Amino acid sequence: MKKAVDVIDAVIETIKKSETKQDAKDNLIKKFDFSEMQAEYILMMRLQSLVGLEIKKVIDEIEEKKKLIEELQAIIDHPEKLDGVIKDEIKYMKKQYGDERKTELSQDLSVYNVSGSLKAFMDAADKVKEDVIVRIGNDYGVRILYQSRIQAIPDETMDLIYTHNQDKLIVITDIGELVVQRLKDFGSILMKQNAINLKEQF
Repeated sequence: MKKAVDVIDAVIETIKKSETKQDAKDNLIKKFDFSEMQAEYILMMRLQSLVGLEIKKVIDEIEEKKKLIEELQAIIDHPEKLDGVIKDEIKYMKKQYGDERKTELSQDLSVYNVSGSLKAFMDAADKVKEDVIVRIGNDYGVRILYQSRIQAIPDETMDLIYTHNQDKLIVITDIGELVVQRLKDFGSILMKQNAINLKEQF
């Protein structure tokens, strides 16, 4: 804006001689080396922005921004000034929001029962129910796919069973072994080709 103000008469003359808005934009960029955004902004300006008072406001604002930039750069360039700013901010926060502690600290750590709280948290997390897909591949490998995380179903899939991770998978092998496994605890097993797969809700 300051750049346009400095050559405002020439800018107006250039716009007046242009046949279309696009011509005016191109001419401003070519003649005054404005960026495309600057040229667009100039064309959107109202005539009232060209009066002396408005121009002065623009110049004053630019000078304020320059001064602020210099102050901030001085803080960045001098660690001691930066430390001072941080200290002032901390003092302000303490004054603004500091108050007496509302909880008591105890030397007896047993009152906090950290292990008990952690166990309760782990128990609760273990019971969270999530939607899963039991995927049986062509190689008879079984994998548990969480629907909230999976992006695509792998190729070479023989069968898909939609359920949740708290459900259980029952597998009877060809030698009569019975395997009962909660899906949440299920990793990956490889079953023989003639295995029998059963899914049962609990």
